[in-house]
Amino acid sequence: MKRFIVLIVFICIISASCVNRPADDQEVSIPIKTQNYIARFEDNVSLYRDFGDKLIIQKEQEKGFELFSVDINEAILSFDYTVTPLDNQLYYKKLDVDNILKVKQLGNSEEDNVLILEGKIIRNIAKYIGYSESALVSTSPSQKYILYCTVGDILNHYRLQLYNRETNKTMLLDDTVSDAVLDDMQGNLLWSPNEAYLAVANKQIYNVQDGKLVSEINAESMIWSAGGSKLAYIKSENGMGKSICILDAKAAEIEEVFIVNQGEYLSGYIVWNENETKMAIATASIDAKESISPYKAIYSLDLPAKEAVRIDTALKLDMEQVSKLENMHYNSSGNLLALTMVDNLGSYLYVYNVDTSEWQFFLGIEYLHYENNEDYICSVRNRLYFVQGQEIIELDEHMNFKQIHKSKDALEDIYLSKDGSSMIIVERQEGRMILRQIKNFSSKSM
Repeated sequence: MKRFIVLIVFICIISASCVNRPADDQEVSIPIKTQNYIARFEDNVSLYRDFGDKLIIQKEQEKGFELFSVDINEAILSFDYTVTPLDNQLYYKKLDVDNILKVKQLGNSEEDNVLILEGKIIRNIAKYIGYSESALVSTSPSQKYILYCTVGDILNHYRLQLYNRETNKTMLLDDTVSDAVLDDMQGNLLWSPNEAYLAVANKQIYNVQDGKLVSEINAESMIWSAGGSKLAYIKSENGMGKSICILDAKAAEIEEVFIVNQGEYLSGYIVWNENETKMAIATASIDAKESISPYKAIYSLDLPAKEAVRIDTALKLDMEQVSKLENMHYNSSGNLLALTMVDNLGSYLYVYNVDTSEWQFFLGIEYLHYENNEDYICSVRNRLYFVQGQEIIELDEHMNFKQIHKSKDALEDIYLSKDGSSMIIVERQEGRMILRQIKNFSSKSM
């Protein structure tokens, strides 16, 4: 018996010596997923993403509301300020802890409207603020630039101006803005993600740095690329979108990249991938009576090759399924296109690899938030993230997927940091909203 035990020990020693071990000077790094509690809110609150990795939590009060913020990477909740309703104001926005931007109505005409930046120093940016129903004021994503209109010298015409908070200087963009254009601007101001360009009323594209007009177009709808220098927009004929053009704002050049087939029109839903090499396009059909129908086809356009693949045909989806399309989302490289469909039975997801024609299917996908086209899918680099029940699923560019987190409570939402190292998860427990942070959830290889 003793000989038998000795033999086992001897074999174990030999086996241990055969295991690959790192050299003494070789660093071993094994990421361990961590979870940090952030906060709990008892009352009704809303959550949205601000510029960069900052989340804003808005808590309703009897009069006004309180604003809190949390950085996705830091997981520390901060109280920012309280916003209370004030009279005689056409516009009010808290830019940060110290600065409030407002348009005060000091009289009964546009000549009495004043744009004021209140902070440690009160600065009157402009007088004679023009408005159409409400003051036309827009701030860039980082709050560095302020766009506004003032009353012009010509009746019913306005000056479009841009104020730089860092230099305290104002640039004139256009001094002949009509009443009709002013109305079109409401909700039709599109800043590029890098804040280098501004699209106004689906027509004028301006360089924010020097205030010069880059190009004039006639678009039905438009979307900036992630890099912020290319603008995809839809051209129409007789009110129906017929082609997609791309404006290279740096070169001031326009290229037509996609034309719909006969009997189809462009619905306005187009999506870029982050690397600006792919574009997803949803088209609709026009019947004999020229009435508009739901989505008919889904295309993935390879921009360098100028070739389009019909994804719904590749997935063998019928028109009824295509009509249920709610969201399209690429990973960074554009080799994966995620399609979310919603019907009476719930939400389901197709992920299609445009390079290999492989695909995956997932049931029970949860709605997230209406920001950055992240209705159902979030992405960082080439990985896609979504919520299925109480689980967060990660899917890589090779179509491998895994569960990276499972919540004990109802899982409502997720927000990823820009570098993909941190995630804020939003849970619901007996009417209370709970915020947690998880880190080190993604491995290099799955």
